[in-house]
Amino acid sequence: MTKYFHFNLGPVQGFVAQARRTRDFWAGSFLLSYLTAVAIKATKSQATSNNIVLPATDNEPMLARLDKNSGEGPQIGSLPNCFTASVTDSFDGAMVVSAVQNAWKVVADSVWKGDYLEKSGVNDTLWNTQIEKFWDITWVMSDSEDGEVMAMRKNWRSHYPPEQYGDKCSVMGEWQELSGQDRPNRKNQNEFWGKLKSTAGISGLELRDKERLCAIAYVKRRFVKYWPTIEDHRGWNLPSAVPSTSSLAAAHWIDQVQEHASEELTKQFYDLACKLVEHGELKTNIPIIKKNAAKHGRFSSLDGRVFFRSSLESDPDLDAETARQALEKLNEIAKTETSPSKIIGHPSPFYALLMMDGDNLGETKQAMKGNVADLSVALNSFTESVHSVVSDHNGFLIYAGGDDVLALLPLEDALSCALKLRKQYMQVFENKNLEAGTYSISAGLIYAHMKLPLTMILKDSHSLLDDVAKEQTGRDAIAIRVWKPGGETSTWATQWGKESEHVEPLEKLAEEFRKDESEEPGHASKPLYRMRERLMMLKGSGFDACTIEKLLVAEYETSGVLSQSKRKQQIAQSRVSQLLPLCKSQTSTDYDALGLMLLRFLAQKGVER
Repeated sequence: MTKYFHFNLGPVQGFVAQARRTRDFWAGSFLLSYLTAVAIKATKSQATSNNIVLPATDNEPMLARLDKNSGEGPQIGSLPNCFTASVTDSFDGAMVVSAVQNAWKVVADSVWKGDYLEKSGVNDTLWNTQIEKFWDITWVMSDSEDGEVMAMRKNWRSHYPPEQYGDKCSVMGEWQELSGQDRPNRKNQNEFWGKLKSTAGISGLELRDKERLCAIAYVKRRFVKYWPTIEDHRGWNLPSAVPSTSSLAAAHWIDQVQEHASEELTKQFYDLACKLVEHGELKTNIPIIKKNAAKHGRFSSLDGRVFFRSSLESDPDLDAETARQALEKLNEIAKTETSPSKIIGHPSPFYALLMMDGDNLGETKQAMKGNVADLSVALNSFTESVHSVVSDHNGFLIYAGGDDVLALLPLEDALSCALKLRKQYMQVFENKNLEAGTYSISAGLIYAHMKLPLTMILKDSHSLLDDVAKEQTGRDAIAIRVWKPGGETSTWATQWGKESEHVEPLEKLAEEFRKDESEEPGHASKPLYRMRERLMMLKGSGFDACTIEKLLVAEYETSGVLSQSKRKQQIAQSRVSQLLPLCKSQTSTDYDALGLMLLRFLAQKGVER
């Protein structure tokens, strides 16, 4: 008799979201996907044919690599942390759990041995306890492929992590850090971690002076080095470096420098900067950075922090005198002309985090006449397209599996990337001839200052997507939020519209105003700020949309920024007619200024002029 095996691997948030840097973020997602692949392989080993119901596993790269046991493999996670399989009564779920635990232990052991952690004084009991007791693996057998039974099973708590004492991990704060100190003791902890880094040959870039990790976080940080040494992983190399948030923020600025600045000037800066930081971006694959990289040596390979004045002025980890000299050269680079009266300037400190998730897959499945296999194939088709889209937009893909996407991008490319991915998703189901309205995808897009904790931004992206885009805005929507050092500054949300017509004007206008701003600082912010004030005055006035549009056109024309243009009325009319719908309140019949303020932020790239 056919049964259904439902499997879930957690904790997702505890493993992926607790990340101090982009590398931790990627590592958690990759390892979670890998261990799910191990579980799927163990499940399939007890069947005579492919018995995985959801997700689609045909041509799945992680599974394909596990099956052949040699050669290159995927570099990003592409499987969710759960799956469903059709099995027989004799199926043994415990064998699947054992396979996952063993695979995790093999990875952890490679780090333990490779970094000589016993020699460094790491307590093997502490290490083994944390490694062996971390995962919360749940599974259930049922007569139905419906996932509701797993949801019920997850409410029955059966995983109890071990009690943790002493000083805690810098990244995963509920776990004890590896020095084993009963209470904070900076002298002993510094000696312990200094010895460990020296013995293992760990650079200051990979493990900063004040970082103290538990076993789980340590494996996430170090497993890449030993991954190809594991017997079944020969030839499977993983990225030794992942783009930092600072490098993503500076990506378009780096491109401008490499295109316009003199090689002599960038070399002078590089010679000083490389005394301050290491080559954190040596193997970057961001297209816009790679484009002209050869012309300027290793300039673009520097740790992204060093491209920002704030870091050179106040980072306590940098030698003050060398940083001062590097800042002088950075300021010279910023004055480089890209065209008459236009200079490179300094980079924006903002990057973007994009999270997307399909809406109401239950309804989509019903529209596909309950055929889970067809749904799975459609989602797999979308997943296969995601990597190239994100790469084309100079982003770094953290995860793509099923209807989920998680990526980091430069500020300038993020909204365009979200629009393209939405188009790809809709096209997949349109090709299945499904009725419009039975499928959609929502997005949460955060523009964040590079110095804000990544864990906080990731956690907030879940809330932005689930609570704002889906619940408050009604799904088939995008919610955008800006986080500055002082905190959240604004949140704007809207439904995409049939052809994304509610969102595309924001991208188009942002590009136009950004061009204006680059040619003359203040050219974008002044009219937008004045229109914001006018909208606030008109709130509750009862004026219709046509009247409000005329008033805003007049405000734009008299702002002074179009005084040299013979087409000022035409430009003002065109732009106001596009931006006014962006200001429609989601909670009332009034207009609000959130859309204008977001447009101003995008035009200025978050940098006040």
